Amino acid sequence: MNPSSRSQLAPSVDLRDAVILLVDDDAEGANKLANQLKDAGFQLHIAHSGPQAKQFVFRTPPDGVILDLKRADMDSFELCRQLKMTPQTRAIPVVFLSDRGDIAAKTRAFRLGAVDYMLRPFEFEELLVRVEHHIRNSRKLKDLEREKAELTKENKELKKEKPSNQPVYTNPADLPSGFLVDGKYRLDGRIGLGGFGVVYKATHIQLQRQVALKIFRSLGNLSSEEALKRFRQEGTSASRLNHPNAVAMLDSGIAPGGIPYLAMELLVGRTLADELRDKPILPLSRCIQIILPICDVLVEAHAATIVHRDIKPENVFLHRARFGEVIKVLDFGIAKLIGADVDTERPAMTGGGGILGTPTYMAPERLRHGPYDGRSDVYSVGVMLYQMLCGRPPFPTETNGFLEMVLNHLNEPVPPMRKWNPLIPEPVATLVMRTLEKDPSLRPTARELLTELVQVVRRTLGNVENSETNNSPRTEEALFLLRGDLAPSVRSPHPHKSSQSSNPAGPPPAPPAPSRGSSPPSGHADTMENKLPEFQPNDSGVLLPTAATMEFRLPSSHSHDRHKPQS
Repeated sequence: MNPSSRSQLAPSVDLRDAVILLVDDDAEGANKLANQLKDAGFQLHIAHSGPQAKQFVFRTPPDGVILDLKRADMDSFELCRQLKMTPQTRAIPVVFLSDRGDIAAKTRAFRLGAVDYMLRPFEFEELLVRVEHHIRNSRKLKDLEREKAELTKENKELKKEKPSNQPVYTNPADLPSGFLVDGKYRLDGRIGLGGFGVVYKATHIQLQRQVALKIFRSLGNLSSEEALKRFRQEGTSASRLNHPNAVAMLDSGIAPGGIPYLAMELLVGRTLADELRDKPILPLSRCIQIILPICDVLVEAHAATIVHRDIKPENVFLHRARFGEVIKVLDFGIAKLIGADVDTERPAMTGGGGILGTPTYMAPERLRHGPYDGRSDVYSVGVMLYQMLCGRPPFPTETNGFLEMVLNHLNEPVPPMRKWNPLIPEPVATLVMRTLEKDPSLRPTARELLTELVQVVRRTLGNVENSETNNSPRTEEALFLLRGDLAPSVRSPHPHKSSQSSNPAGPPPAPPAPSRGSSPPSGHADTMENKLPEFQPNDSGVLLPTAATMEFRLPSSHSHDRHKPQS
């Protein structure tokens, strides 16, 4: 065979290691056919009798057998029958070559297990294609048998496992009190339902520590694979963020029965949404007390390439700690790790099959399914601050339908804040409106918002005090703490005494220092270098807080019951 013909008849790459056994009692014809098969690229072995063929097959099973035996002691039919009786050789494809073209011979061959029957004389090219086809099918069957055996083994091992004595619950919201999760956490009662899970108050059995246990809930519009990816995403996002104003992640895992869970610190108090239901419009001092810690935790999250994606009042918790109130940002379950291939965003809204997040507080670029970064969180903070100061978000769903609200976020200018609340200082309103720019590049970063918010409130603090009448003791404390945070020279715990004794033209505040625990800026993070400083106790014994935690103590002469340290 010339080289050109040989290349055309060469078998596919996946068959070049195939071994063929040619069984033919005509030595001359067998050698001629063997040479043709070798030239085509197969590995060839020749046997001239049935016993010789059986010996080779049982020693080294070939990928295919070609039979043309006419011997009386063992012809092709008998050899095929014996090969198909043994499990070791039963799957080897057998092709008959014969001079007999009667139906009885063909029927007998196929009933004995042959895969093909070709009459002499034949075209070698046709034989070659048929042999390739049968060998390829045989290998596929072997792969399927191998997979079947592995699955059977795994099923047997699963059956050996001790079945759980606990009943099976298909809905995590139905888990009863006393239910033991992963052998570690005893459920003490349900706290609430989240977008992707059910939150329980639980106790770690060994440590006897109370935690909040979030048990993941599958959504009808997400596959199980996507649901587990969403669960792991929350654990990954939260564990990457170590900040006093982010809820602390303690543990995570998947309990027997396929129950995914996250163990978090147990918070006491209520959400910002609850406070806004009681008092729709909050004083500026209270707004600053809440917003500054949120900005600080976002600065650190964005530096760690994490975008929260669902900043809203329901995800801001007003935690009553032993030493006072601590603002906590909740639910990093739909956070996005910028620059990592773990973003599982889909087109709709949380729980409904669409954009993940809450459209009332969502940035326009996310509603358009466009690229976004930490400035989308800044937009959400701006919507929330607008609502806290005006008593309503810029585009409320109560007055507009859902579609109209989304279109307003995309196209309509934000209504002026002083239209709803004339007491808002103009510099504050201007800064909030900057956070609500449709173009993300025109918005401040979280770090810039934190710094500029402090500067604006410093300039307007006197006007705020004059305009807010009948301040509660809590508001007076917040004003004092804000002034202390911005002007370390304040020495009195009482706001009116402080304003009289401090020097308005005193030295400028200390230069800002990097936040503790903050990550270096990245390509997707805020780029400013400075943050609010931390202060030591002053001469009157007051511990002035950082903007990061807003944790504080007041001297006994100016303290209130809710801020007293608990024994």
